[in-house]
Amino acid sequence: MERQFLCFLAPSDEAPFLRAVDEVDPGLVVLPGRLASSDDAAAILEDPSRFCFAQAIRSQRRLYLAHREHTRILHFHPLEEGPRPGWFALDPLRSEVFELALPAPRRGRLAPARLSAAVLAYEGYEKIRKGPAFGRWVGRVLRHLARAYPVSARDFIHVADGARAFAEEGGQLTYLEEPVAPAPAGPPSQPQHERIR
Repeated sequence: MERQFLCFLAPSDEAPFLRAVDEVDPGLVVLPGRLASSDDAAAILEDPSRFCFAQAIRSQRRLYLAHREHTRILHFHPLEEGPRPGWFALDPLRSEVFELALPAPRRGRLAPARLSAAVLAYEGYEKIRKGPAFGRWVGRVLRHLARAYPVSARDFIHVADGARAFAEEGGQLTYLEEPVAPAPAGPPSQPQHERIR
């Protein structure tokens, strides 16, 4: 079961957003890419700056957020071919991490960032269950972010300050290529639901 939080984040919002996650329970560890030069989970959780990281897909920037106490599993697959043989690829489905997908503004348009984590998942017939401490941390983080960031005209998408300024300066916030106003137009209505692609 995957849980997620959608929020318009301009590049200037990234650092405050990560601080907001860390405020919930200090101990946040940021892995700046899915590909890593080591699969030593304990060493990475202690100090990820000792290792090299890279994006799996250059056009899609993703960060992986772990916690020094609540993350017990970082699962890696060895890379034997490709541009980085000898490196390792993090498996987000089997690891106790959040995945933060960060779209960059393009041609004056900005799509929402997506923070997601699976606390229970299936791969084929195999059931993958994460630890209870990780599941509780995920819940606390998502509740805190929902309180900290106001909603846009789509009540399941939140807005950070930099993204709001981006829209006020003439940029366009979009969801599935459709414009989204940075604030609700009127009083709260029936809850909206995210559209599945």
